[in-house]
Amino acid sequence: MFSDTVTPSIHGETLTQASTLSEETYSYGAAGWLNQVQETPANGNGCKTRIYNHEEEGNRTSLITREPTPEKQCASEGGTTERHTYDAANQLADPGVAYEAFGNTTELPAEDAGGSPLTSSFYVDNQLYKQTQDETTIEYETDPEDRTRETITTSGAETTKVINHYDAPGNTLVVRL
Repeated sequence: MFSDTVTPSIHGETLTQASTLSEETYSYGAAGWLNQVQETPANGNGCKTRIYNHEEEGNRTSLITREPTPEKQCASEGGTTERHTYDAANQLADPGVAYEAFGNTTELPAEDAGGSPLTSSFYVDNQLYKQTQDETTIEYETDPEDRTRETITTSGAETTKVINHYDAPGNTLVVRL
């Protein structure tokens, strides 16, 4: 049976999270930005460490990922570094990132999107309309009140549609089991 326990700080930040899948420890800087995560999966693969560095505006300038030591402990040195740059408007300025006229991100390169390029498009009110990554496209159709009415996921030849039902104004969904 799955279990999950979270220990929050007095500021509401997660300090530790332990589940049947893994155990994570989080640390934060004075500004409340996430600085480090140590994750130990329950499968015995060992502790992976991620260290985040931020500039004064809060933008993440680098991520250092350290694989476990041969003893499967958290490594304290080495690792691979992923770097990011930002423009004067605090928008990600990594190569291959593109924005539309209203500042919404329309293209993310594979390095910034989990291994495959991500393409996004938006409605005129800046709500997300469609995202495509690999062979999967997720499209969000809205109702007259601009709430998500349908979510259509197409992956290869398979299409899945989820229809949301609202019983009144606002964003409260009606859940029917």
